[in-house]
Amino acid sequence: MIYTEDIRVRYSEVGEDGILTPTAIVNYLQDITMIHSQTLAGEHDILKEEDECWVLSAWQIDIIKDIESFEKIKLCTSPYDFKGPMGLRNCWLESMDGEKLVVANSFWTYIDIKKMMPKKVSKEVVARYEPLCEKIEMEYEPRKIKIPDMVEKRPPIDVKYSQIDTNHHVNNCQYVATALEVLGLKERVRRIRTEYKKSAVLGDVFYPYVNEENGKYVVDLRDSEGVSYAVIEFITDLA
Repeated sequence: MIYTEDIRVRYSEVGEDGILTPTAIVNYLQDITMIHSQTLAGEHDILKEEDECWVLSAWQIDIIKDIESFEKIKLCTSPYDFKGPMGLRNCWLESMDGEKLVVANSFWTYIDIKKMMPKKVSKEVVARYEPLCEKIEMEYEPRKIKIPDMVEKRPPIDVKYSQIDTNHHVNNCQYVATALEVLGLKERVRRIRTEYKKSAVLGDVFYPYVNEENGKYVVDLRDSEGVSYAVIEFITDLA
């Protein structure tokens, strides 16, 4: 089932060039998945009662066309498969005429909160999202991101209170925002991939390790022991 909502791009969501920022795009896509789950089946309330939750494991976001401030667009999402503890979902932004402006694939892991372990998705959970849709047309990259052998260490960054969400850890979008700040990237981003490995909380410190090569940028946000919180990849040219 495809779920959509119409919005108008706000001035606060564009950069100095008047174009919707990569972090705003990530927020839009994250928000539409959350709104869909709650609107469709009240799932957030159900999962809270059952001590279960969905955790985002990875994003691939391809930016096809720039989106300008005040532009009217549609936020769209549709789950297309469930495998073991994994849920797979497409999201996209499209014009009011139906032209796809951003397309995305996402991987979600179903978690037993009491055991803090992945749990197989039940038929009852799948039924909340039926009928499932076909995968949208896009180039699908693997869930895992390869970290280059040669990386440059950058100055550490403290986790800030403003980055913490209702789950009491750093929000998914904030890893992307932190990686962009580390890079100081000026080029237009055309693909964002994220692989989330460990949740950061208030009091933690990010130790960024960076590789830049031929329009591809990889930022590995690690803890003090060298364990990754998240790996983020940006590509500035998909040609």
